[in-house]
Amino acid sequence: MVETRRIHVISGFPAKALEDAIASGRVVILDTPPNDPKTLGLAARTSDRVIVVSGANPLEADRLAPTLDALEASGFSGPWGVLLTRVPRGNLGDAMTQALEAAGLTVLGRIPSLVEYERSFGNNPVRLEDYGVALKGFLE
Repeated sequence: MVETRRIHVISGFPAKALEDAIASGRVVILDTPPNDPKTLGLAARTSDRVIVVSGANPLEADRLAPTLDALEASGFSGPWGVLLTRVPRGNLGDAMTQALEAAGLTVLGRIPSLVEYERSFGNNPVRLEDYGVALKGFLE
């Protein structure tokens, strides 16, 4: 199980804190801005694994193509997959998962749409169990 209580958020781009985290062998998550292929490529080339985060709706599905193109152009060859977030109740999550898998993409997991997650925007989230369960095998 991914130990979510030990996640430390490094804000901005403090190189020393990032270097220390990597040197200690901890899991380091680089969150890149959307639609920025240069930053995504740089982050991918320095990563062991890549998680492409996407909301589970048609608009987000359209945004996946340029992100995946940038990932491919980066030369990254390690394991990667898509993590669906803000998955609403109903069958939209199932439909999106099936469509991505039919296109040959790996769906790592699905995070439900919860008001609790929305309220944590801009703060360090507290409840990360859903993420730990979804990414358990991928991050170990």
